[in-house]
Amino acid sequence: VGGVLATVLAAAGAPLASWAKPPPEAVYDAESLRRLEKGRTQIAYLLGHWEELTEDCRYGEVKKGLLSNKTAVLEAAGELGTFDKSATMDVYCKKDAGVIRRVLGLEKDAPLYRADNTMRLALKSGEVRPGREPTM
Repeated sequence: VGGVLATVLAAAGAPLASWAKPPPEAVYDAESLRRLEKGRTQIAYLLGHWEELTEDCRYGEVKKGLLSNKTAVLEAAGELGTFDKSATMDVYCKKDAGVIRRVLGLEKDAPLYRADNTMRLALKSGEVRPGREPTM
């Protein structure tokens, strides 16, 4: 029992990182470079189209004056149907950060997901050096 207790106490003193599984061996390849380039292109596009990409105008509410007049609501809906809601609705826009999260690589399927690791591997491989274009 003493040997088991000594082992447990020794393990408890070990850094937590030593208990974790090592990450799978990552490699830097042509696909990694394509992902980084695609991410860079997406960032440039986002910055060039910021307002339209970060604004979501799918929100609205019935105009205040129409709430008290059921006949006016029915007439407006009958004239325009479901195509144009501007006669009966006030449209509101909200900022949407979802596209920003995707472009910056904060979601697993984004090209820049874990880009910091990819760039470290690229530097380590010697195929990419700071200030130079990659040789791949």
